[in-house]
Amino acid sequence: MSTQNETKLVERIRTEIHDRYADIHGVWDLKTHGDAYQDGGIPDLLVAIDGRLFAFEVKFKDRKSLTDEQMMAKATPRQLARLRRMGRAGIVVGVVWSVEQAFALIDANLNRGAELHV
Repeated sequence: MSTQNETKLVERIRTEIHDRYADIHGVWDLKTHGDAYQDGGIPDLLVAIDGRLFAFEVKFKDRKSLTDEQMMAKATPRQLARLRRMGRAGIVVGVVWSVEQAFALIDANLNRGAELHV
Protein backbone atom coordinates (compact mmCIF):
# COMPACT_ATOMS: atom_id res chain seq x y z
CA MET A 1 0.00 0.00 0.00
CA SER A 2 1.26 3.44 -0.83
CA THR A 3 0.09 5.84 1.84
CA GLN A 4 1.65 8.77 0.00
CA ASN A 5 -0.27 7.97 -3.20
CA GLU A 6 -3.49 7.48 -1.23
CA THR A 7 -2.97 10.85 0.47
CA LYS A 8 -2.48 12.50 -2.93
CA LEU A 9 -5.69 10.89 -4.20
CA VAL A 10 -7.64 12.14 -1.16
CA GLU A 11 -6.34 15.67 -1.77
CA ARG A 12 -7.25 15.45 -5.45
CA ILE A 13 -10.78 14.30 -4.59
CA ARG A 14 -11.14 17.17 -2.08
CA THR A 15 -9.90 19.76 -4.57
CA GLU A 16 -12.07 18.53 -7.42
CA ILE A 17 -15.19 18.33 -5.22
CA HIS A 18 -14.70 21.98 -4.27
CA ASP A 19 -14.01 22.93 -7.90
CA ARG A 20 -17.13 21.14 -9.11
CA TYR A 21 -19.69 21.84 -6.38
CA ALA A 22 -18.66 24.86 -4.30
CA ASP A 23 -20.02 27.51 -6.70
CA ILE A 24 -23.56 26.13 -6.58
CA HIS A 25 -23.72 24.22 -3.29
CA GLY A 26 -22.46 24.63 0.24
CA VAL A 27 -19.45 22.33 0.63
CA TRP A 28 -17.55 21.25 3.75
CA ASP A 29 -14.98 18.47 4.05
CA LEU A 30 -12.71 16.85 6.60
CA LYS A 31 -9.71 14.59 5.99
CA THR A 32 -9.48 12.26 8.96
CA HIS A 33 -6.18 11.05 10.37
CA GLY A 34 -6.24 7.76 12.24
CA ASP A 35 -4.44 7.75 15.56
CA ALA A 36 -4.74 6.37 19.07
CA TYR A 37 -7.34 9.01 19.99
CA GLN A 38 -9.75 8.26 17.11
CA ASP A 39 -12.10 5.31 16.83
CA GLY A 40 -10.86 2.77 14.32
CA GLY A 41 -12.31 2.46 10.85
CA ILE A 42 -13.34 6.10 10.40
CA PRO A 43 -13.40 6.82 6.63
CA ASP A 44 -10.60 8.90 5.11
CA LEU A 45 -12.80 11.72 3.89
CA LEU A 46 -16.07 13.23 5.12
CA VAL A 47 -17.84 15.64 2.78
CA ALA A 48 -21.06 17.57 3.29
CA ILE A 49 -22.80 19.11 0.28
CA ASP A 50 -26.02 21.02 0.87
CA GLY A 51 -26.80 19.11 4.05
CA ARG A 52 -26.03 15.66 2.62
CA LEU A 53 -23.13 13.81 4.27
CA PHE A 54 -20.80 11.55 2.30
CA ALA A 55 -18.11 9.29 3.79
CA PHE A 56 -15.36 7.97 1.50
CA GLU A 57 -12.86 5.26 2.31
CA VAL A 58 -10.18 6.04 -0.29
CA LYS A 59 -7.92 3.33 -1.68
CA PHE A 60 -5.08 3.79 -4.15
CA LYS A 61 -5.19 1.51 -7.19
CA ASP A 62 -1.55 0.55 -7.56
CA ARG A 63 -2.07 -1.78 -10.54
CA LYS A 64 -4.49 -1.33 -13.44
CA SER A 65 -5.09 -5.07 -13.48
CA LEU A 66 -6.83 -5.07 -10.08
CA THR A 67 -10.54 -5.85 -10.30
CA ASP A 68 -13.25 -3.94 -8.43
CA GLU A 69 -13.54 -6.89 -6.04
CA GLN A 70 -9.80 -6.75 -5.33
CA MET A 71 -10.03 -3.01 -4.70
CA MET A 72 -12.97 -3.46 -2.31
CA ALA A 73 -10.94 -6.11 -0.48
CA LYS A 74 -8.36 -3.43 0.35
CA ALA A 75 -10.83 -2.00 2.87
CA THR A 76 -10.40 -3.67 6.26
CA PRO A 77 -13.27 -5.44 8.01
CA ARG A 78 -13.27 -2.63 10.59
CA GLN A 79 -13.53 0.01 7.87
CA LEU A 80 -16.37 -1.84 6.13
CA ALA A 81 -18.24 -2.31 9.43
CA ARG A 82 -17.93 1.42 10.14
CA LEU A 83 -19.20 2.27 6.65
CA ARG A 84 -22.20 -0.05 7.11
CA ARG A 85 -23.09 1.60 10.44
CA MET A 86 -22.76 5.05 8.90
CA GLY A 87 -24.89 4.00 5.94
CA ARG A 88 -27.65 2.75 8.24
CA ALA A 89 -27.61 6.20 9.86
CA GLY A 90 -28.34 7.84 6.51
CA ILE A 91 -24.83 8.84 5.47
CA VAL A 92 -23.90 8.08 1.86
CA VAL A 93 -20.83 5.84 2.06
CA GLY A 94 -18.45 4.24 -0.36
CA VAL A 95 -15.02 2.80 -1.01
CA VAL A 96 -13.56 4.76 -3.91
CA TRP A 97 -10.30 4.66 -5.84
CA SER A 98 -10.88 7.52 -8.27
CA VAL A 99 -12.28 11.05 -8.40
CA GLU A 100 -14.85 9.82 -10.91
CA GLN A 101 -16.20 7.26 -8.43
CA ALA A 102 -16.56 9.94 -5.77
CA PHE A 103 -18.43 12.17 -8.26
CA ALA A 104 -20.71 9.28 -9.28
CA LEU A 105 -21.64 8.61 -5.66
CA ILE A 106 -22.26 12.29 -4.98
CA ASP A 107 -24.27 12.89 -8.17
CA ALA A 108 -26.41 9.79 -7.61
CA ASN A 109 -27.32 10.89 -4.09
CA LEU A 110 -27.14 14.67 -3.96
CA ASN A 111 -30.82 15.24 -4.65
CA ARG A 112 -32.06 12.47 -2.37
CA GLY A 113 -33.00 12.94 1.25
CA ALA A 114 -31.88 16.41 2.22
CA GLU A 115 -33.54 19.37 0.57
CA LEU A 116 -31.21 21.51 -1.52
CA HIS A 117 -30.78 25.14 -0.54
CA VAL A 118 -29.43 26.92 -3.62
